[in-house]
Amino acid sequence: MSDEDDFMMSDGESYEFEFEDDDDERDDQHMEGSDEGNDEGSPESLYYKAKSVKQDDPKRAIEIFSSVLGCAGDNTETVEYKFKSLKQILKLLYKHDDADDLSEWALKIFDLPLEKLPRGYVEDSFSRMLEAYSGAPKEDQLHFLETFLSKFHGSDRITMKASLKRIFLLLELRQFDRMLAYLARLHTKLDSMPEITRNAYLLELYAIEIQAYSETNNVPKLRELYKKTLSIQSTIPHPSINAVVKECGGKMHMRDENYELASDEFYESFKNYDEIGNQKKRIQVLKYLIVSSILNKNEINKFESQETKYFLKNNEILKFVKLLQSFDRLDNHGFTTLYKELLISEKSDPFMIDTLTKIRAVLKIKLLVHYIKPFKRVSLDRLSGDLRISQNDIEDIFLKLRANGEVPNVRLDLVDGIVYNE
Repeated sequence: MSDEDDFMMSDGESYEFEFEDDDDERDDQHMEGSDEGNDEGSPESLYYKAKSVKQDDPKRAIEIFSSVLGCAGDNTETVEYKFKSLKQILKLLYKHDDADDLSEWALKIFDLPLEKLPRGYVEDSFSRMLEAYSGAPKEDQLHFLETFLSKFHGSDRITMKASLKRIFLLLELRQFDRMLAYLARLHTKLDSMPEITRNAYLLELYAIEIQAYSETNNVPKLRELYKKTLSIQSTIPHPSINAVVKECGGKMHMRDENYELASDEFYESFKNYDEIGNQKKRIQVLKYLIVSSILNKNEINKFESQETKYFLKNNEILKFVKLLQSFDRLDNHGFTTLYKELLISEKSDPFMIDTLTKIRAVLKIKLLVHYIKPFKRVSLDRLSGDLRISQNDIEDIFLKLRANGEVPNVRLDLVDGIVYNE
């Protein structure tokens, strides 16, 4: 996983604490010599002794690795074995779900004189640690990141990586005020960076903000952020970032009734969520794609593409497919049944509820226009009874259609309650 890959984690996604597996060979090559012929109490001997028992007796291994930290001296070799021992302890604690001790031991790293070790080696280790620690409980991650950022004084790359992780954790913990405060600080920091570097991080920050304001349904702010993302052209975003931006764009276009553009954005968002394996979000965005296709007059339905066909067997998606089919058949009864079910199952999503309501209104129009075609005159009572639409809704619909010039031959007699199709 690259440094750019760890920006946003999908639901249920975690990273295994595997950085030390990769580091073992690298660390051993990095240090010359072995424990042969050395004092059994030397940092080197203790380190390799602990490694030899860590598979069979992890608790004993932790004890021995801990003894390395008590070795006297602060020469480069001693510091390096202490650093490596701490990384091994963290791995073992994580593997055995000891999150409390994990945070405590992680902080001991900053007590070491790390300036005695090669900077690249230390920063590479920290980078791997930041990725691996993402699998720990969120509060423990946050505690570690807060301390890390207060003590680490290395490269901007590592600092930005840790800062973004902290902000995203606050988003997941729904601590929006703290998250937005840290975001403001990062924006200030980015203002002093070169444009290429700034743009590389800006899109990530906008994507996090989009998620935060989506939680609070702040439409004006979302519209502002989406426009800002469109101005950044000099970077290729990671799929996890692009998925969020495209989803936001689809919602903005839906609200503006640009349904074809909305479908395009939702389709791109779905493909990106699918690429990163975020099951919850790809299902949700596929629902958006289906409802946008209902309102989109383009006959090409993207949810029937090769990428989306696999998910059409999903029970949640099937309901939306059936909703579309009942809409196309002008099956008012079938549509209404599904519509009522979806209003309940999707009640936590204001955008979806608004969209479903809009689709219901469009169907009423289609039903009325289709129903009166064979008649020269029909009573409002009959229309209301057969279509199960209130007379007030029928009057409003025909008055709007006539005002827009969509039904020039229809005349509504409100006094006698008759609709004429001349």
